[in-house]
This record gives sequence, structure tokens and C-alpha cells, in this order.
Amino acid sequence: MTRIIDTLPRLLGTLLSAILFAGVAHASGALSIVHGDGTINVYDLQDIDALPVTAIETLNDWVDEETRFSGPLLRDLLESIDTEIPELVRFVAINDYSVEIPTTDFWEWDVILAVRMNGELLSPRDKGHYWVIYPVSSNPELKDPLYNARHIWQVVRMEID
Repeated sequence: MTRIIDTLPRLLGTLLSAILFAGVAHASGALSIVHGDGTINVYDLQDIDALPVTAIETLNDWVDEETRFSGPLLRDLLESIDTEIPELVRFVAINDYSVEIPTTDFWEWDVILAVRMNGELLSPRDKGHYWVIYPVSSNPELKDPLYNARHIWQVVRMEID
């Protein structure tokens, strides 16, 4: 019978590898899209930049002045995956914070997966590499705690069922 103490180094090694992979993936700007069947698509910044870009000038609770954000519309990203559009997408940040967003939001408003702020690539220090941005300034109904919670930043994974 294998004792726990005998398997501990292997378990710690596996855990360390997973943590390092997550860190390297985030540092490189990788975005994982996980499907309910276990399929995973990995997009890097170049893949995201290859999608049509939309710019939004808006305020939100995390910027002091109207700011220009740019990146693909989330509806365009979903359509590029070539899968049935789900009712909800769960976004997960590097710190494991997550939020479920109904995909109807992506067709009702021009919600983007921002990769740039005022023309500069977002970095993990400034809520990047990916930040879900709603066009709050042009849609007063979005000035609501419900939508505020959906402005998730440092996104590393999207889960689609």
C-alpha cells in the first residue's frame, strides 16, 4: 500500500506544474476557452487581435475618466469558435474570481473583450491581458451593480457549456 508521504513529492510536482503553467499562460496572454465536452481552444494575443476590433470610449467604476478600450466584440469571439452559442458564458480571472454572463448581453450591447486601454496593451498590472468592458457611458441602464460585477478583468478562461 502506497503511503501518502510517498506520493507527496509527485503531487506537489503536479501542483507546481499546474501553477507554473497558469502563470506562463497568463504572462503570455493565453486565453483558454473550455467547452462542456472538455475541448479546449487556446487563443493568444495574436489570435484575439486577428478578430475585428471595436473601440469603446466609456467610464466605469475602475477608471477615473472616460477611457478608450479596444478589442473584439464578445459576440464575434463566440462566433469565431464555431460552436453553438450558449445561454451563459462563465469568465474566470487569474485569481479564480468568476462571473456568469448571459450571452444576450453580447447582442444587446457592444460588449468587448478589451486588450487595449488608450491604445496600450493591457498588462496584468492594469487589469489585463483581457478585461470584459460594457459601453456604460452610452447606455445608462448599464450603470447598475448587476453589470458592474460583469466587468471582470485579468480573464484567463471562458467556460462554455
